[in-house]
Amino acid sequence: MDSARLPVEVCERIIDTCLGSWQSALYGPQPIPAQDSATLVACSLTCQAWLPRSRINLYHDVRLGTPDDLTLFVRTIREGAWLAELVRRVNVFPPPAAESDSKAKDTYLSFAQGFLVRHLRRLNVLLLGVDWSHYPPTYHSLVARLPIKELHLACRFRKVSSLFRLVWSFPDLRSLSLRCRKGRSQLPDADTIRHTCPTRRRHGVCRALKHLHICSRYTSLNSFPPPGAFGSAVADLSLVFGFRALMVGVSDNLLHCVSGFRELQTLALTLHYTPEAPHTSVGAGGRLIATLLNRISSPSHLASLDIEVILMHHQYAHGDVERDAEHFRRHTVVDLFTRELGGALQRFTALRRLRLLPVELGTAPAMSLAVHIAIRICRLYPYSHVSAEAWLRDM
Repeated sequence: MDSARLPVEVCERIIDTCLGSWQSALYGPQPIPAQDSATLVACSLTCQAWLPRSRINLYHDVRLGTPDDLTLFVRTIREGAWLAELVRRVNVFPPPAAESDSKAKDTYLSFAQGFLVRHLRRLNVLLLGVDWSHYPPTYHSLVARLPIKELHLACRFRKVSSLFRLVWSFPDLRSLSLRCRKGRSQLPDADTIRHTCPTRRRHGVCRALKHLHICSRYTSLNSFPPPGAFGSAVADLSLVFGFRALMVGVSDNLLHCVSGFRELQTLALTLHYTPEAPHTSVGAGGRLIATLLNRISSPSHLASLDIEVILMHHQYAHGDVERDAEHFRRHTVVDLFTRELGGALQRFTALRRLRLLPVELGTAPAMSLAVHIAIRICRLYPYSHVSAEAWLRDM
């Protein structure tokens, strides 16, 4: 690339930009779209100078969606074992059955076969969006041989024990995301979690886990998670609550889990309102946040708190849109940020950032709501050193 007319760093930046950044606020890292891979292939064929950087981007993130993808990837590594050193992240996301052809009906992809385990020694991020019931009961022991430090699960598990057997298989796991794959059912209501996850497996698990994200499907379970399931070293916690969790409150198990995180420094709470009774559930959000904050065992460590309220766009599909939207604005400001929440905030004297993300209404965020929330929260938390910000979401 020394002979290029453009500076080397500019050419590399152009190639890197082709990969894009596929991060979702609610669903986390997403599989790289096929069009991005095609763009990188075109870059690699542009000239010999562009090939090395294009190859690094192509193999940095490997996407396995069908048995053919897996077969071709294994063949590539067999023919050029040195390419395995470029792989840092593997996405295993078979296409949904309703949108796939006959080839996609076979959703079993042996991504942890011995050949790949021996060669993918620099792999550290794994994204799984499979139906785990299609895999053998002991397959987690094969996956555990991969050097995974960051795990994103959007799988379908029939048993809670299957989920935790997989999570507990990685002794060096530092980041974990439990999410829902859109359009797919997850776990049944887990009243019997403590019976399906043996206590003997919980001791010493997730010792290195620092970052944890739990989506609304899991936070709404009555007995999730099992005591001690995520260890005690979590410093960055993100919880998403749906309508059901807002109405029934936080489970005792989740509160116990939060109280066990003695090094918690960052907390992000997302309240996700759905079309069911939006006006009557707003006050529950304030109580939910206050309950969680009161259970944090080390308030002097918490330095950042993010609160996001999301209202689905189709919520006001019927009736007077403007009237209902204004009604919800008033209820959000008055009922969500209550005296109860203000009392809970007083415990956090080391809080340095309070970020507030406004409700999404229709096709644009409510700027006035963001400003009123910022004013309200500053009154609830009268410490001069805290930075209370009202951020607008990019639509």
